[in-house]
Amino acid sequence: MIFKKSMQWISKIMYNKSGMFCLLKICYDFIYLFYITKIYDYSGSIADVNIWKLVLSWILLLPCLVLYIKIKECDLKLCMSLLMTLSVIPTLSVFWIGNKSIVAMAEITIYWILFEIMMINCSRRAYRLDRERPMVGDKLNNNYIISFIWILTIIATVYFSYKYGKFRMMVRFEDVYDFRLDESNYMSTIEGYLFSWTSSLIIPLCLAVHAANKKWIAVIVDLILGMMSYAIYGNKSIFFQLIVVFGLLILKYYNVEKSTGNMVLAFCLIASLLAAFTEDVLHRRMPIALCQRMFFIPAEAHFYYFDFFQTNPFLLLRQSFLRFFFSDPLPDIASVLIGSDIKYNLSGNYNNLNNGLFSDAYQNFGFIGVLIYPFVIVWLLDILCKKIRDFDPVIKYSLIIGSILYLLSAYLFSWLLTGGFLLTLILVYILKHYGRYIYGGKE
Repeated sequence: MIFKKSMQWISKIMYNKSGMFCLLKICYDFIYLFYITKIYDYSGSIADVNIWKLVLSWILLLPCLVLYIKIKECDLKLCMSLLMTLSVIPTLSVFWIGNKSIVAMAEITIYWILFEIMMINCSRRAYRLDRERPMVGDKLNNNYIISFIWILTIIATVYFSYKYGKFRMMVRFEDVYDFRLDESNYMSTIEGYLFSWTSSLIIPLCLAVHAANKKWIAVIVDLILGMMSYAIYGNKSIFFQLIVVFGLLILKYYNVEKSTGNMVLAFCLIASLLAAFTEDVLHRRMPIALCQRMFFIPAEAHFYYFDFFQTNPFLLLRQSFLRFFFSDPLPDIASVLIGSDIKYNLSGNYNNLNNGLFSDAYQNFGFIGVLIYPFVIVWLLDILCKKIRDFDPVIKYSLIIGSILYLLSAYLFSWLLTGGFLLTLILVYILKHYGRYIYGGKE
């Protein structure tokens, strides 16, 4: 009872999103200035505080907040809330504390303003639809296609775990990159796609469906599959998606699932402060390391990509699907060149710095990409939100959050293919139109 009232109280407190985003920025500023730059200065996270840029960071946040308020309440607003929490605000913190390029920050801000303008337009149609036709809350129960996919996923996960993970259930954070760089763990192209789809999409989807329908034995199996997949390469997004599903289940239980965006914001705020506490008091670095990876490395990467392509040719998708038709303008993939460059990574160690959103737009088309990509991404997110609007909140929001998490650190076409966005749309269509049965008969 007390926990339920606490959840509802937090939901009401977080209703004033503008104020909470400002509080979150102060928190990120604090964490980045006093922890990240102190601990990870050897890798390029260096404090070079510029007070004028601090003022400018707040000025640039203002139009983002104003436009965010104008987005109608719908699933698209959850997408924007996640992006504000995980990308927009951390980038502003890195900008002034790291004394980054004003031109880069201006173009990043233009990117997000266009993103939100497109969101406003799409959200109006979604809002009208929500008012005209109430959502069903379909739990996809008794769907034999889900059952069939689940069985295939179990077989595939056992195969991948046997061949590449030696049936590990967990890996230490410090050992993640050792497993990724081990040549014996390299998958073929087809295996790579299948592994990515099963671990990043199918397992979280099955977990969400089983959790929504309270099939707890299946939930336990899904958790085991998720941990086995995580232990192969230590992909933290898999681990986070498992947590997301259970978080959504708790929110639904306490009837605050419509405040998912608020709760994610609150979680990031509290988690950042707890990370500082564990570093200072318990002398445990893992939470701070996760904060760095989740919030600040992608934010720093935007500036690195911008700087790198000031002196290198734009890719024009020649490291994407056009690589089959045109020669690559760079000696290696851009993410490796940037991540391993001593200018950005002071350790000089090999690093693959994948990054999405602004970084992807700029590396391919420069400022033209900054103007085009926001409309393409919002259009795709709008399609997804329309297709899954009638799903149970646990299922629907897990798909949305999973897509956003992958988008943060993946190129657009990697998001569509490897990340399984297109596969998600296909699965959603099949699940909505086929595969239902009731007591052995067709529905």
